[in-house]
Amino acid sequence: MVFLAGAANTTSYEIDNSLRFNHADTAFFSRNPASDGSARIMSGSVWVKLGPTIDKERYLFACGDVGNAVVGSFAIYFNTDQQINIQFSPVDSGGYYLRTNRLFRDYSAWYHVFWTFDTTNGTAAQRARLYINGVEETSFDADNRSSITQNSDYLINQGNGSYDHNIGRYYSSSSNGYFNGYMAQYHFIDGTVKSVGDFGETDDNGVWIPKKYTGSYGTNGFFLEFKQTGTSANASGMGADTSGNDLHWTPTDLAATDVTTDTPTNNFATMKIHGAAAVSGAVLAEGNLKCTTGTSGSGRDLGRIFISDILMSSGKWYWEAKMADTVFQIGLSAYQGSLLGNTTNNTRFLVLNSDGTLSDKADSSESQDTYMASISANDIVHFALDMDASPNVIYFGKGGSWGDGSGNTDEASPNSAVDISGGAHDILTDTTDNEGFIGVSFHSSGGSSTSTAEINFGNPSFSISSGNSDANGYGNFEYAVPSGYYALCTKNLAKYG
Repeated sequence: MVFLAGAANTTSYEIDNSLRFNHADTAFFSRNPASDGSARIMSGSVWVKLGPTIDKERYLFACGDVGNAVVGSFAIYFNTDQQINIQFSPVDSGGYYLRTNRLFRDYSAWYHVFWTFDTTNGTAAQRARLYINGVEETSFDADNRSSITQNSDYLINQGNGSYDHNIGRYYSSSSNGYFNGYMAQYHFIDGTVKSVGDFGETDDNGVWIPKKYTGSYGTNGFFLEFKQTGTSANASGMGADTSGNDLHWTPTDLAATDVTTDTPTNNFATMKIHGAAAVSGAVLAEGNLKCTTGTSGSGRDLGRIFISDILMSSGKWYWEAKMADTVFQIGLSAYQGSLLGNTTNNTRFLVLNSDGTLSDKADSSESQDTYMASISANDIVHFALDMDASPNVIYFGKGGSWGDGSGNTDEASPNSAVDISGGAHDILTDTTDNEGFIGVSFHSSGGSSTSTAEINFGNPSFSISSGNSDANGYGNFEYAVPSGYYALCTKNLAKYG
């Protein structure tokens, strides 16, 4: 059994790729239409998995006149309060908004965002509509749709070259609008109001899942699948339009490593800030995979800052991590009742230290043992967790070789098991309110020092030179995945978790 927030269900329509946006990289796409489309009617559909940049606006789409920052603009974005806003500003008026009451805080889930805009509609409340996971939003914190004049024009889809159209950023260079997270299956339909059912459907479990769109796109419509890795606005670029219109988008500050296989139909594990969330300086970046610790408190107090959003109690799992420094502890944390990786002295963890030793905390007992050779900055360490074995065990390695349990890293395959459900490093049994779940954890080993690691569950945020996958073809790893172990993603969880 596996505890997973925001799991993706299986579907007959598969999405192969997504694109990772990192706010600090100021990454976005841009395009200026060469010809006029509809200035009044449009539909948009995109799947998103958010990064926790809650102090910045995160734009899915924006267009307008850079010389006049309000008039004629149109945008859809997540605001700093984690609501979704649709901004609409006619060419002859000021700015208005449609803003949800609902907050969007689940950073492990894929959301389907679908919107329509139609100033020709005789009913004001139907001139802007928003759907999340197939359900129309009807409760709003702000609703100015009555201010949309029937048959009014906007600057969207206009081809005079003066109006910037951006994905992942505000239409001007404001640093407040860069997207943070993942996007997949980006459809834009020019001149037609589509149905949300054209892009998704409910499966037998009542979960909203992707559906292949088979309609037309209109003059300035596009479909971005994010399958290519090029940096030019052409069919080989990350912004390649596969709608048939060949309206390719220009990427800025995006790299080949930003093209991932974490998608709404195969959701990979990522990390989250948990437990000591208030610790100053804790930061997640690169699609919730790059973890940088805070600096206050002791190493143990900081211990549960970062933990995976997938927890494991069965199956055999493999992952890697690139270490930016040598002030770290990385390994496992146990889930106890309603507390996952709390910051009290009863927290149960088993971690690998940079000197190659193992440390644990299990109830009142602690131990530290030699296991493998020391780890240097920029080393890639790897882990194999077997939750099907009795007892449950984990193996640690680096650079493609595995630790031997006596201070060396020279084994071709994992064979020096560390027992996590019995013996000296038991973090699973004999625990009050323990539920047998394990999560991947990372923290600094010193309270006054920050530490950074990039965790790779199969969709790496760093460059991979060799490109290894598991036996099912999932994941992208630097080193060979041991036989019988799998990447931590929903496709594998459905079979082995």
